[in-house]
Amino acid sequence: MGRSGRNFLLGCAACIAAAGIGGPAVAERTETVLHIFFSTAGKVPLTGPVIDSSTGALYGITSGGGTSNSGVVYQMLPPTGTGTSWAYSVIYNIPSPTGITNVLAAGGTVYFNSTNGGSGCCGAVFLLTPPVSGTGDWTPTVLHSFTGGANDGVRPVGPLVMDGNGALYGTAFGGGTGCHIFNPPGCGMVFKLTPPNTKGQPWSFSALYDFPGGKAGQGPEWGVLFDKQGNLYGSAFFDYPNKSLIFKLTPPSGGGEWAETVLYRFYPGSTNCWAGGPLAIDANDALYGVNGGTCDYAFQLAPSASDPNVWVKTTMHTFSSGIPAGGYGVTAPLAVDSSGNIYGTTRQGGAGSGGTAYVLRPRPGVAGKWNRKVLFSFGGKSGSSPNGGLVFDSAGAIYGTTFTGGGSNRGVVFRLSP
Repeated sequence: MGRSGRNFLLGCAACIAAAGIGGPAVAERTETVLHIFFSTAGKVPLTGPVIDSSTGALYGITSGGGTSNSGVVYQMLPPTGTGTSWAYSVIYNIPSPTGITNVLAAGGTVYFNSTNGGSGCCGAVFLLTPPVSGTGDWTPTVLHSFTGGANDGVRPVGPLVMDGNGALYGTAFGGGTGCHIFNPPGCGMVFKLTPPNTKGQPWSFSALYDFPGGKAGQGPEWGVLFDKQGNLYGSAFFDYPNKSLIFKLTPPSGGGEWAETVLYRFYPGSTNCWAGGPLAIDANDALYGVNGGTCDYAFQLAPSASDPNVWVKTTMHTFSSGIPAGGYGVTAPLAVDSSGNIYGTTRQGGAGSGGTAYVLRPRPGVAGKWNRKVLFSFGGKSGSSPNGGLVFDSAGAIYGTTFTGGGSNRGVVFRLSP
């Protein structure tokens, strides 16, 4: 089932940011550890960092540390001159139990989902604004509290994404008017939060699509992303909890409901497994993701050359614990550069046995075949077990985090330079 929605307006900047598109050269990388996590000021980063393109600052979250030992939201400001270091600071101490899993940084502010918190039963979306003086604690503002039931969502999860007008889009694992297999009921939804015309007024919540369950999907938990036409893509379970699918939502023209198209279904037990994390998209609107567990591969999903309504999955590379030097235990999300190269990480393997950063490049003249190159092997003080979410800066450097290692064994923020 769908919901009425406003016409979708997409800015190119939002499209590029959502896709993770940059232009780094394909070459082996040199690592610089920018920050080692310790107990009190945050420890064990949950996901890779995000970058605010307006400032070059990095932001992320940890699973521990802070005043409640429930983690922190942190900021890393780039060096201000030759010989200076990146400046790490805690901008928000996460109260227990808030349940933050991802952050979005844009225009000097930070947004995040929370599976707890807010005034309702079922999570909230927050805005963090910096102090006017430039130093001190950032101020949290609840943009929407989820209340469950037919008119609202339950447990907002996955990354948020912003369009060219500053509206936020995300997924709620439950709620809505669809099936009733969850408690509170509802099979989940894709939602939109529209900023007010007057600063300080409430944001407007709208449910763009309610998942009906069955083979059309339920329980979306990895967020959504845009293509250039304003369509939304993401993943959800079907026949919960055993299988997953990739969906496309087409916005209404002149009012009406968003329309879902199931692009591909993954069936565990065969050559497929669950889609294991947020998707990425390239300049031609092909989708990229990973399937972990026993499958452990990276895939491309793109329209068939003979029929654009039929989407074809291509396995770009299968990672194997039997060949540990190449890395295994693939993580998401992947990142795409402007040449169509795909970047990602593995949690294990590599020369240092602490995981790898790698690139997949289309094989020249051979359709559907990709070459893999290990860019860096982690281990020990360089950090271990990178946990996905690589991002590029404007100069082509790659940034990420590791789950452990770094001397304190609580993870690091790293930069990989050409």
